[in-house]
Amino acid sequence: MVFKLAFNMENFDILLESSAAAHGHICPGQAVGVRMAMLGCRLIGLDKPTSRDQIKKLLVYVEMDRCTADAVAHVTGVKLGRRSLKFVDYGIMAATFVNLETNIYDAETEKLIWSGLSDTVVGGSNEVEIKSFIKRIVGVFQHT
Repeated sequence: MVFKLAFNMENFDILLESSAAAHGHICPGQAVGVRMAMLGCRLIGLDKPTSRDQIKKLLVYVEMDRCTADAVAHVTGVKLGRRSLKFVDYGIMAATFVNLETNIYDAETEKLIWSGLSDTVVGGSNEVEIKSFIKRIVGVFQHT
């Protein structure tokens, strides 16, 4: 049986070394991606995103297809094949981190945009949550 240890999100040097090894080289994009992943996960309340109990809670949108995206994916454990990593080609250095078990509010109006705690939650599957989230977010942007 193989066990994958969850990363300690507080040790930048270890995360950078591991990410660079997985990516193939160390570069500024790796450093930025590791920092983005550490901050993004901290802001949404996930301290060990690669752990079994947190991996299904995380959805990440990356808006670049360079070294930074590899670092974000490595540190957080998100993957395109698992549908927890979404690539949106805006060509900018940005990533959006979503905890699927929390609510999302409009910052200006404080109106609830999407709830991870609603009837759409299906235990053990994040497919319904992701579709619900995308539908609500797209709707918000279409009306602005």
